[in-house]
Amino acid sequence: SCRAADGSLLPPTMNSGCRRSLGNCESTPKSGHRGAKSGSPAPRGPSTVVCHICGREFGSASIEIHAAQCARKWEANEALKPKAQRRPVPEPVQMDEGGSKEEYNEKTLKKWNDEVLLPCENCGRTFLPDRLEIHMRSCRSADGSLLPPTMRPGGRRSVGNCESSAHREAKSASPAPRGPSTVVCHICGREFGSASIGIHVPNCEKKWQATEELKPKARRRSVPTAPKQEEFESREQYNARATEVWTSEALLACPKCGRTFLPDRLEVHVRSCRSAEEHAPTGRSDWSQVEAPTIPTKPMSVTCHVCGRDFGTASFQIHLVQCEKKWEAQEARKPLEERRPVPAAPQVAANASLEDRNSAAATKWSEEALVACPVCGRTFLPESLVKHQRSCRPNLETEVVD
Repeated sequence: SCRAADGSLLPPTMNSGCRRSLGNCESTPKSGHRGAKSGSPAPRGPSTVVCHICGREFGSASIEIHAAQCARKWEANEALKPKAQRRPVPEPVQMDEGGSKEEYNEKTLKKWNDEVLLPCENCGRTFLPDRLEIHMRSCRSADGSLLPPTMRPGGRRSVGNCESSAHREAKSASPAPRGPSTVVCHICGREFGSASIGIHVPNCEKKWQATEELKPKARRRSVPTAPKQEEFESREQYNARATEVWTSEALLACPKCGRTFLPDRLEVHVRSCRSAEEHAPTGRSDWSQVEAPTIPTKPMSVTCHVCGRDFGTASFQIHLVQCEKKWEAQEARKPLEERRPVPAAPQVAANASLEDRNSAAATKWSEEALVACPVCGRTFLPESLVKHQRSCRPNLETEVVD
């Protein structure tokens, strides 16, 4: 809304659309201020510093914290490589006094590109080690053809082709792989580290003894004896002898086919193994001495005559008291004329077997605890009878007209 001396509005170039509109509305004494504004210093240089290890930019206050963490990450990644392929942590750029931050960042980026990145042997472009393998899958030569298979990242040569000849010679001179660092347990046949095998064996022996104590005394087996460590014996030789002990003493042979199994797996195998005539045993002639696995018997249980469920012999009496109280509590909610007494225990002979007693209890429960449907005559638990009656229909008999 500012106007000139003759009352006209400012021209479009001096309207509020640009910063000049403010300048025209300032007083004459502020003209000096405008001059001061036009003479303001140029924008400062970058406030970030490039990391010489990863090439990323960080604030000047946090670059030292990051550099220490970045160096540890570099060392951890290099520790995963063979010793001959490991590279040292890149050193930071040394600057003269008075050097600007732009010069430092420029030199750091050049050093990072030369020391950290790896060049592609085909096109010469530089990449991070993990990105180089991806690049080489699709990198083409000058004639447009893909790299030969020996230079693709399918094998270790993909990175080696971009390394110096001295580095490749160091890789070829790397020591041969060592023998196994694990030891076979002579009891369970599993492998453990050399430092933990001494802890495992005593625990494995205790587990063996606990398992054997569940068997009849005549069928219990002693703990397999550990093979003695011979002088100048390699670990491979000891593992072979430990495996032989485990196979001969821990496993059980099938009396039909002669194959060896763990005790729990032998029971499963015997169910489907063919007879000796169809599948002759090999390596052993006297199979009569091999004990066939016993079929586990069903645990003894007692049927409750109140609810019809089965319980162990030790817990049946505890359950019966609670079951009778539950019956009385449910009947107490009904009208007095609809209440039923607790079913009485069945009367059986003193020398009756457990099966006979359970059969009598099941009959008692079916006759006194269950309720018959007045429509179809089937018996249900009281709460189930209510649901059944919603959909039960009478069995209507149709008359046949002659």
